[in-house]
Amino acid sequence: MERNDKELNFIVEWFDKQPQILKRYLLKLFMPASEVEMYDLSTNRRFLKRTKLPSHINGSDFVIGNRVLLFSRDLSIVEYGDNATRKLLATAREKMAMIIMPTSYKQIGNLVNQVELKDLNVTNIKSFSMQKILKLDRATSVLGLVSDKSIYSNGVSEDLAVAVIFEGSNTFDEIKELQEQLHFDNPTADILLSRNSNHAEEIAHIFFTSVSMNRMTTAAFDNCTCCLIKPHAVKLRTIGAILDTIPSNEYDISAIQLFHLERAMAAEFYEIYEGLAADFNNMVDELCSGPVIALEIRHKAAVTDTENIVKSFRKVVGPWDVQMAQELFPDSIRGKYGVSSVKNAVHCTDLAEDGVSEVSYFFDVLIGNK
Repeated sequence: MERNDKELNFIVEWFDKQPQILKRYLLKLFMPASEVEMYDLSTNRRFLKRTKLPSHINGSDFVIGNRVLLFSRDLSIVEYGDNATRKLLATAREKMAMIIMPTSYKQIGNLVNQVELKDLNVTNIKSFSMQKILKLDRATSVLGLVSDKSIYSNGVSEDLAVAVIFEGSNTFDEIKELQEQLHFDNPTADILLSRNSNHAEEIAHIFFTSVSMNRMTTAAFDNCTCCLIKPHAVKLRTIGAILDTIPSNEYDISAIQLFHLERAMAAEFYEIYEGLAADFNNMVDELCSGPVIALEIRHKAAVTDTENIVKSFRKVVGPWDVQMAQELFPDSIRGKYGVSSVKNAVHCTDLAEDGVSEVSYFFDVLIGNK
């Protein structure tokens, strides 16, 4: 979508923790100049004079429901600021829901990658138990499922499935074409697609808003390591490619979910690195600059755990130094998708004893706070 020579207006919110007040602003985005200006809606006074956007923020980041870290303020983009912006952007973006069923769960990386290659953005993702979802009448009705789990397992013992929400232009046509290209043996049992944007909204509500699903997780919290796909990698649409790099014959992605972190959360998670990492503040800024994809990674049951899962998976990720990763371990995740020491594609647990605690921070603590 072209945004050339446009002034785009958004309503954004920022929670000021000191006085415990939710503040609302009118944010004016000027493209292609990549400049921004803000007005306090409570006083109608200019809050931020027109200035250049920080390098980590792009015009494409300004999407309803997204969050941007602008000059140390974690801003939630809640609605369009005027009808002109709504008309230009709302009609240009379509929402699509994809349910990857247990029979196709192992293909999650390839499926998401194929969608991202069509210039569609992942705006939410979450793994779930098929057995549990079949017990929710509303979910089975909206998805058109039947209660017989065996129809969807097709002999596969695993119970994991994943809900993914994509947004972009001509989203439905693009994913429908992809479904036909992949030639599923049983399309309705392997992958489910929303019928239209309204149906996608219903599915999104069930998996990402409803109380019954909010605190549901597939994480096991034992013999595991944590992997986070960082915001810059999400923005570059490399989620699927990174997932596909994880050797499926050795590791299981036992839980996956998208999170938006406030700066305080990111700093708390990275607390162990404070005073040790020279780029600590930049690391924290990166982690809260956009959506993060959290993964619980476990060894496959058939793999003899002769080596701790944390140490083993670090070899898949590659060294923290991206240049070293590219030169010595070019097939590692950081070797392929890292940009710099801060934007090095993913975080993974460093210490063997921290695997469970890091997974728990996302799939227990943060979920519990929702």
